[in-house]
Amino acid sequence: MTIIMGGDSMSISKKLYLAFSILIIFMVVITITGYVQLKNIQNTYHEILDQRVTKTMTIKEIKYASAMQGTFVTSYALNPIQDNLDSLKEQQEQVSKIIKEVELDLKSGPMKQELENIKNNQDIFLKSTQNAIEMVDKGNKFQAADIIASESRPANEMILSSVERIVDDQTKQMNESRQAAEDSVQQGIIIMLAGAFIGLLVAIGCSLFITKKITKSIRALDKAAITIAKGDLTHPDIIVHTKDEIHSLAQSFNSMKTNLQALISEVMENV
Repeated sequence: MTIIMGGDSMSISKKLYLAFSILIIFMVVITITGYVQLKNIQNTYHEILDQRVTKTMTIKEIKYASAMQGTFVTSYALNPIQDNLDSLKEQQEQVSKIIKEVELDLKSGPMKQELENIKNNQDIFLKSTQNAIEMVDKGNKFQAADIIASESRPANEMILSSVERIVDDQTKQMNESRQAAEDSVQQGIIIMLAGAFIGLLVAIGCSLFITKKITKSIRALDKAAITIAKGDLTHPDIIVHTKDEIHSLAQSFNSMKTNLQALISEVMENV
């Protein structure tokens, strides 16, 4: 009778090296994947944030220029000097310039509508202020003041209101982008922790598998050694197919048992 242990052709050292190499590679892949994901999230978030901040600051410039053009048209009506008129035209040109810059960036329907409102109200403001300036130049300051109060000022206030709504929308989008980035970072952390946990399970599994493979053969040899130590040389040979150090040990053990049997038989024959 022969005890056969299933196996393979790898040595114990190679098994250990392979197991730990697989574990190391797995952990490296998980770490690199997590790092790349977090880095991409960080870069994307910074890019979006920079764009939002730049866009918001540009839109706020409309608010400032619009407020200034309202101030200068009133100043010109009260004190019709060239400096006030030049300053008014400068702020009007600034508003028109910024509107063209922002027009390419605003893509959402509601915000496009707000920008369209700003453009329409700016047109109203330009026409009404031109009429007011003509009245001032003709000496009709009261009529000019009436035009400013009934047409220019309401149009300018509508511009400021639209700018506020656009700024609020951009701020909301920045907060949403920040939250999305935080969620993605959290997801990346979870993936890395999950990878580490899986790596731990793989390490435990490999350890248990290799330990079982090694100890199973060693226990068989230990049991056979105890039996032979008691004087029973009829214990079956132990066959290990792993082709490793345990295999060599089993062969040596079987040879020792065979030699002992031959020695005892020779002694018995000579008695």
